Amino acid sequence: MFSRGIHILSAGSSDFLQNYYINPALRKLYKPSKVADFLLKSYRTFIENLVANHPDLKLVAFDVYHPLLGLITKPSFFESRRGCCGTGIVETSLLCNSRLTGTCSNATGYVFWDGFHPSEAANQILAQSLLEQGLSLIS
Repeated sequence: MFSRGIHILSAGSSDFLQNYYINPALRKLYKPSKVADFLLKSYRTFIENLVANHPDLKLVAFDVYHPLLGLITKPSFFESRRGCCGTGIVETSLLCNSRLTGTCSNATGYVFWDGFHPSEAANQILAQSLLEQGLSLIS
């Protein structure tokens, strides 16, 4: 770990979706709540180990959900219900390219880049919100 650095650990819906809905074996063996509980326990254990091994570590939890929800429900963008890539509903990551599904011509007007990830324009607004939430906590 780098001294005096700021590192971001992000966990959430993508971890759940890419582990549960893409893996048919998990869907057959476990209910969604069981997989969610497992992921939350894994996150908790990871954080507890970080704290135990790095006693000077400052941890700050940021709320990205509510600022993102605000971009969706009270949009300042012209599109907040689908992403710029392909249909904007299911495509993600490598599927978002000009040879497969294509992308929109103006991603800055979209809250989402693909079916899961915020666009660069939305991320700029979210980053500002995170700075406002926690600047005093990390300085």
